Amino acid sequence: TTWFTNSTYAPATKLAMEENICQCYIIGMGANSDAGGLGSIEDIDWDNGDNNASTYYGQYARIIQLIRKTAPKAVIFCLTLPYPRESSSKNAAIKAICSDSHVSDHTFVIDLVQYNDILKKYIVGEDEGSSPATYNKYYYNWHFTAAGYALCARLTEYAISKVMDENANNPVILSIGQIPFGDNDIIE
Repeated sequence: TTWFTNSTYAPATKLAMEENICQCYIIGMGANSDAGGLGSIEDIDWDNGDNNASTYYGQYARIIQLIRKTAPKAVIFCLTLPYPRESSSKNAAIKAICSDSHVSDHTFVIDLVQYNDILKKYIVGEDEGSSPATYNKYYYNWHFTAAGYALCARLTEYAISKVMDENANNPVILSIGQIPFGDNDIIE
């Protein structure tokens, strides 16, 4: 909800600006609790995202709806929440939203949970009696350090590349890099 109401950075306003249109969008958010709770798929008004409930389902779908309104043919990659912030209920919500018939085939789930072992072993680490570790060179007090964010970015890049490779014959994936920024009329 605060993604839409943040007056300092105004991410929703900036995303919707014509000069900011992109070919691809990556949604990787949702670790912190939202005042509206998790909710359900019924919290989404597919005709008007402004009517969505202030729940995780409603607001996550609202971001997708805003992207679709701004750049209807852009590719959207939705990242699940991996270790240490993994949330089976939020990950199920992301998958349910992305698999709903109202969401276009231009949307792909990137399931980062499959990389939990890498995150546990190399990035976040686990100390005995403390899960996750409270400090290492990649992670401190429930947040990544600069080195941790760099490794997470490489892991995310790999995960997205893997999904793109698995869908290499999909015309939507093939269109990445072929669509001039802001031109939504090229892909049918």
